Amino acid sequence: MKILLLDDNPLETEIIKSKLNQYDFYEILCFNHASLAYEYLRHNFVDLVIIDLDMPEEDGLLVLSKLSAINFEQPLCILSGLGEDIIILAEKVARLYGLNIICSNVKPINDIALKKVVECAAKLKSKVDSNDFVSNISSYSLKEIMSGIERDELIVHYQPQYSFNSKELVSFEALIRWDHSSDGLLYPKSFMPMLEKSGNTRVIFNALFNMVTSKIAKYPSELKFSINISSKDLSDETFVGYILDILDSKKLSPDRFTFEITENIAYELEPIMLQNITRLKINGFGLSIDDFGIGHSNLINLVEIPFTELKIDRRFVKNYLLCLKHKHALELSVSLAKKLGLIVVAEGIEVYEEYSAMKNLGVDICQGYLTGKPDFIENILNFREHCYTKTTFSIDKVR
Repeated sequence: MKILLLDDNPLETEIIKSKLNQYDFYEILCFNHASLAYEYLRHNFVDLVIIDLDMPEEDGLLVLSKLSAINFEQPLCILSGLGEDIIILAEKVARLYGLNIICSNVKPINDIALKKVVECAAKLKSKVDSNDFVSNISSYSLKEIMSGIERDELIVHYQPQYSFNSKELVSFEALIRWDHSSDGLLYPKSFMPMLEKSGNTRVIFNALFNMVTSKIAKYPSELKFSINISSKDLSDETFVGYILDILDSKKLSPDRFTFEITENIAYELEPIMLQNITRLKINGFGLSIDDFGIGHSNLINLVEIPFTELKIDRRFVKNYLLCLKHKHALELSVSLAKKLGLIVVAEGIEVYEEYSAMKNLGVDICQGYLTGKPDFIENILNFREHCYTKTTFSIDKVR
């Protein structure tokens, strides 16, 4: 595992390096100048970056801005002596830039907390791995993307969701991927921004929904499926009608599907979007507010829109054990969701400590690499002579 440390004080980087060297399985790179660290990260893959904020040459916030400009996706940790309030603001900046920040700590960091940070990054394996580093930061033209779609290169990976109480498999989140003919497996960040910019996200939803609905007819009705929808989808007057026509043609029930709406979309609702949300609810679909807590929090929308599920963002899960303010915020969110009668899903659970904490908090459903990475559905479900057998998750296997 390769870890990059950035701090203008050589003594600080040496202290952290010595702590990490106790475990013998890390390659540690120390940088005391932001420009040199940034240049290295432009051309090289690392598993984790630990960055200071207060640096005279170029502060950590400017480095975060530059990392965002190159679509840097590896885990980040902010480690600074500026105080918790400043660190929380820096975290918010990093998230707004779309960076993969997993936690932050006030200096000096103790051995246990540092080990947790590294273990989080190791379990997370980032949003992409080293083999995908080049291809996933590449940009593709709209013509290239549409050609890939026409060649049927889109595929669906499914991430399982398990009940904390019964440990049984209860649902899947369907995730679109591009199996590029030459660049390999690509994640949405490689192609969705261009489709959003050009107003073509609907083609992705149509492809995803058709692939999902063509698969699930042979699976038991108790298995549910979650699908993300964009603001562009919700702004289309034909959206709900299209969904209902597909289900009718395949004789599938709406109650098997939950549509995930991000908190930002819920904040900027237009009449047609609210109309489509209402029609989805009337027809029996589940509605999830996704990434709760990181967008434009609006309690009025949470109360007035008929959500059936609240999905806790992975960043709150990561920071629950590391930051007292995040812990309190998450406890309030779960308590509110329960009082509103919502199912609570925690995503991004990567280590047993997070699993245990979310279970004890009263979260209903677990999703994350700990209980299952996204994969083809056939690789997740158990089949015996083409018959599905109930799948459960054994937490004891990973303790």
